[in-house]
Amino acid sequence: LGPPGTGKTTTLLDTVDWHIKDGTDPQRIAFVSFTKKAATEAAERAMKKFNLNKKQLCNFRTMHSLAFQSLGINRHDVMGRSDFLEVAKLLGVEFTGYHDMADGVFSATDGDVMLQMVGLAKAKTQPLRSIWEYCNPNISWHELEQFASTLAQYKMDTAKIDFSDMIDNYTAQRLCCDVDVAIIDEAQDLSNAQWDMAKAAFRTAKYVYLAGDDDQAIYEWSGANIERFLQLDAEREVLPITYRLPNE
Repeated sequence: LGPPGTGKTTTLLDTVDWHIKDGTDPQRIAFVSFTKKAATEAAERAMKKFNLNKKQLCNFRTMHSLAFQSLGINRHDVMGRSDFLEVAKLLGVEFTGYHDMADGVFSATDGDVMLQMVGLAKAKTQPLRSIWEYCNPNISWHELEQFASTLAQYKMDTAKIDFSDMIDNYTAQRLCCDVDVAIIDEAQDLSNAQWDMAKAAFRTAKYVYLAGDDDQAIYEWSGANIERFLQLDAEREVLPITYRLPNE
């Protein structure tokens, strides 16, 4: 636990170092995070620190990347810009662009708002109507229900999935990441759906480590559930010193 700048990633890489020196194959260590930026930074620092290559760090990924790889799908199976434009045409709505819950794309059109609410319902594992009532948008329940139904039918007809489906399908299929050590960074930003996936993915790992900021959940807008992070029954290590701010 610790705020930005306290050395959480460094501490996690020290943990990786300890396990490698203890004889664990780097390929049997998973280091997953919520954002691509954090996963890439961890992999680059690990390659430099331990003199390893990308293949040896094959399990340094985002949650979505882990699901994508494990499901055995390719990019043609995933909803892209042209697919969302087709859905928009069917419904007579407008999207401002390709929407990715993991990258934090905010927008103002009715189409974008409805897409965000559908994604939020899946991320929080809550009924869509509950999300609609909570968000209180300038959109009727009938419009949102029709939108969600049309989107689901389009994905069924085209055999396409979106980023939320990747997480849900991984959990539903009870897939497992066969590693000895699992490290989850940015844990405060995981949604209910991602917590469920993590529980399934690392259920056979001998060691599981989590790191995050117990005071800040940047992605609450996309369903982050910091309470599941704070309520974990686990040994805690608090990193109180930040190295990003000068001492007074």
